[in-house]
Amino acid sequence: MEHAARKGRFARAVAAFALGFVLLELGWRAYLFELAPPERQGKFARLDQMPESAFRFRPHPHLVYALNERFVSADGKNRHNGHGTRGPDFVVPKPAGVVRIVCIGGSTTYETGVKDDAETYPAKMGELLRTRHGRADVEVINAGVPGYTSFESLILLALRALEWQPDYVLYYDNTNDVHPRLVEPAVFASDDAGYRKPWDDDVRWWDHSLVVRWLGVQMGFSPRNALVDRATREENQARDKADALARNSPQWFRRNLEEMSALCAARGSKLVLASWASCPSKGDFAGEELYQRAFRENNAVLAEVARSNKLPWFDFEPAMSKDPELWADGAHVNERGAALKAELFARFVAEHVLGRR
Repeated sequence: MEHAARKGRFARAVAAFALGFVLLELGWRAYLFELAPPERQGKFARLDQMPESAFRFRPHPHLVYALNERFVSADGKNRHNGHGTRGPDFVVPKPAGVVRIVCIGGSTTYETGVKDDAETYPAKMGELLRTRHGRADVEVINAGVPGYTSFESLILLALRALEWQPDYVLYYDNTNDVHPRLVEPAVFASDDAGYRKPWDDDVRWWDHSLVVRWLGVQMGFSPRNALVDRATREENQARDKADALARNSPQWFRRNLEEMSALCAARGSKLVLASWASCPSKGDFAGEELYQRAFRENNAVLAEVARSNKLPWFDFEPAMSKDPELWADGAHVNERGAALKAELFARFVAEHVLGRR
């Protein structure tokens, strides 16, 4: 009888645990999909459960990932258009008489620190060129994609951006080509396969429970809905970053920029290059000496490619204010910073790019 009683208590405990888990699962699901802010839902829900308009990215067969054309932020101020770029849509073929500038790069072109599409530096630059600099014929497209290195930007340019018939392609990036160098030297490769991986869209069996997924995201055994988990090979990160930076030169960054220049020239466009600015005093990775050294190296490559290919060159880094009030973090400006950034770029483009026409 004592054995039977123990079995009964065990069965009741298991049943109580199962019921509690089911109630917790139902409650968490109700909260996540009915009450939680979009940021929390985006962090803990599975990608296949999120509304089609909620996730910023989608898988792409050649680019690993691209901007989701259906994305709209919760406040409606950040949306992607049918061409997969940030901001209002545009017409292809390009209308007669329009001078089209396509801005490419990573999150510092997309402007992740700026909530409103109209306040990003490409949008504000276009506005200033039309109003302050008398170029009513200019149209500026923000084709920046967060996380893109020069590898992805080169492919984007070849397969998509040049199809939009730009007169100029303005490349602004640097930091995203530091990360691929910080892999173990044995896997540092010309195709970036040591850093980049195919888009991870698999659903782990345990992630069918959102309670377990919540725990997995917190503890690291479930993939986050973040580029670092979905599209990069974290297992290849160098144990000694300083050694990796010294041994993995920016040779592929240089090659990719050279290829961009050649592609633009072959398609009747012109590549415009600029040095990249950061705010070391914000106290994040961008202020570390290792990254500052890498930023200087990449800026030197940008300047060299511009010089050797006779490309328009804007030394933006010393011109941009390092006032932390203008920056969302060490790499990304906020709205005030984007306004200054746009002003500086608009003046340069008006005087040294469009002025040549």
